[in-house]
Amino acid sequence: MSVRRIGLTTALLTLALLAAWWFLSAPPAYLEVGPAVDLGGVAGSILAVEAPPGTFAASLERVPSDVPGHDDLLLRE
Repeated sequence: MSVRRIGLTTALLTLALLAAWWFLSAPPAYLEVGPAVDLGGVAGSILAVEAPPGTFAASLERVPSDVPGHDDLLLRE
């Protein structure tokens, strides 16, 4: 085999593997994105509350945890 033919074969094989990976990693067809939910506006009494500058950042505390995030869950009826 010539060097050019080996390069072409390698490129086509790589492209085929990428196409197979793309196809196999797609989510199943039965998963659907739900409709958007409008929760309404924010109440004026909540918007009126203000804290002194720097108060929020000074009171933050980082607590190590082994609990997974809730954003990884998909709840279906």
